[in-house]
Amino acid sequence: MNGERESPPTLGIDQVDERLVVAIQDGRLRPVLRELGEVPSRLDQPAQTRIAEASRALAAIDFAVESEGRRLAHSLVAKGVGVSSPPGERPDRPLRVVALEVAPRDVDPAAVALEAAGYRRSGPTHDAAWRSFRATRGGCTFVGVDRLPFRVELSWPRPRAARGLLGRLLAPHGTDFETVSLPAWLWPAYTLVHLLRLPIRRLRRHRDPPDLGPFLETPDALIEPLLRFAGLGDGDVLVDLGCGDGRIPITAAKIFGCRARGLETDTGLVARARAAAASAGVGDRVEILCADASEAPLDDAGVVVAFLPVATVEKLLPSILDRMPAGARLVVHEQNRLRAAPADARVPLFSTEGISVAHRWNRRTH
Repeated sequence: MNGERESPPTLGIDQVDERLVVAIQDGRLRPVLRELGEVPSRLDQPAQTRIAEASRALAAIDFAVESEGRRLAHSLVAKGVGVSSPPGERPDRPLRVVALEVAPRDVDPAAVALEAAGYRRSGPTHDAAWRSFRATRGGCTFVGVDRLPFRVELSWPRPRAARGLLGRLLAPHGTDFETVSLPAWLWPAYTLVHLLRLPIRRLRRHRDPPDLGPFLETPDALIEPLLRFAGLGDGDVLVDLGCGDGRIPITAAKIFGCRARGLETDTGLVARARAAAASAGVGDRVEILCADASEAPLDDAGVVVAFLPVATVEKLLPSILDRMPAGARLVVHEQNRLRAAPADARVPLFSTEGISVAHRWNRRTH
């Protein structure tokens, strides 16, 4: 023994990537980046490059969200809306999400102001359903349109009668609003519609289509790294489940030269995706179908991509893998932890437009 203390082992890119994956999923990316940045001598060069890449991406996203938050807060104030909790606090997860809180009386003018600023409300649109939603919920999501890469979470204090377990049980769901269109003055009757439909919903729960949630765009800068992680080649057919505006199939055809098919249930998005494919000059290699991702055939797929709500991915995963041919790969990207069959590989993805975790499952022979 010479009394010399052993130096700690060097961390390579694989070890650092795994730590970053867990940090993103646990909402601890900021502290983990600080910890790793304090010991650069323990990191090999690729690992140091990854830490720098992640730090730049996080700083850019923070700056963009703060700037958009200020713009929207000023827009709401100009419309006479009091923003009681202006944006500024950094969330645990690096998302391009702007949080705004208003008083209940300001919900409607705030919604109008957000729509004028380039956002579309996700939720019921006709008057009675919106009144019921507003009275029984404490928030609503607005999604950017025309490639505006942000989401707004507008919140307001939930009315006292709607709080607690009973209030949540009585609150109508999205399908309740779709069942019947009531006159505006009858909006409280949606609670009765909800109660009358409870037995039917319980009987049909196992047959209900999966919830695809609002359309959320995969940042452009993440698409090519995601497809390279999938091992996409020019001889593959890519299938995008819930393709939205078609950006993933279009990028796959343009960069990798493959054929691609997008599945989408929103007819408006289907039209946008088809127009975008034609405009990009890949209309002969990109097919956009108005179809349900839970039932579509995948027997010709080389790569299947899904950017859907976590609960939906977890529900559909076994079926998707079962419908894929041997040798095909399923790729999902998501910040939240997936409680599903362990992926064959996973890596963190960083860009100034977004941060995510890519998961890949390789379909093996039966």
